[in-house]
Amino acid sequence: MSNEDWNAHAYPLQQVTIRLQGTRHSEKAAVISQLETVLARLKAGDAAGHDHDDDFGYAFEYVEAAPGPSFFDGPADTSLGKSTTSTPFNFEFDPKDNGHTMIFAPTRTAAER
Repeated sequence: MSNEDWNAHAYPLQQVTIRLQGTRHSEKAAVISQLETVLARLKAGDAAGHDHDDDFGYAFEYVEAAPGPSFFDGPADTSLGKSTTSTPFNFEFDPKDNGHTMIFAPTRTAAER
């Protein structure tokens, strides 16, 4: 399938951006709990939301029909870094603490491009 054919088939994309952050003192279970909260909110129909106290929290956004670009247009080892800097949110996490970011989105395989 040509790239044009694939784009016509796959686009617009559905994209979910999730940012989770804990401090260096946060338990991994607490950060995972945030992810579970985001999942529950998405299942309940929320398209966006956030909850944080400056250095511990989450933000998420679901876009049903994103025109692109795909989060995964670059090489696999660079897509996460590219994505984490390209989606702004309306608040800032404390940059002095260690954060955790997870990004999920449907995509295609290299053979389908």
